[in-house]
Amino acid sequence: MKKILWVICVWMAFGILHAEDGRDAWLRYAPLKDAARSKYASLPASVVVLGDSPVLNKAQEELIRGIRGMLGRTLRAERESVKERAIVLGTTPTSLV
Repeated sequence: MKKILWVICVWMAFGILHAEDGRDAWLRYAPLKDAARSKYASLPASVVVLGDSPVLNKAQEELIRGIRGMLGRTLRAERESVKERAIVLGTTPTSLV
């Protein structure tokens, strides 16, 4: 019985040591397999934010972080229009300009 309890304690300790710390919460961004990753090969290389707000800035950071985690690509963060295809983030008032 003592051996079983010891094994359970070691197993639980090992699980606790490798448990998630909650930092990533539901935003895990696990890497995609090659077949799925190849579908995003034509994704633009930059993320443009129209306007300046904490929400837009965080959305840009999170999008770049997510793409890096899932696809292994780091998109460029831009503040102005670029002369290439880009992912554009903004609010209705800033997008209508």
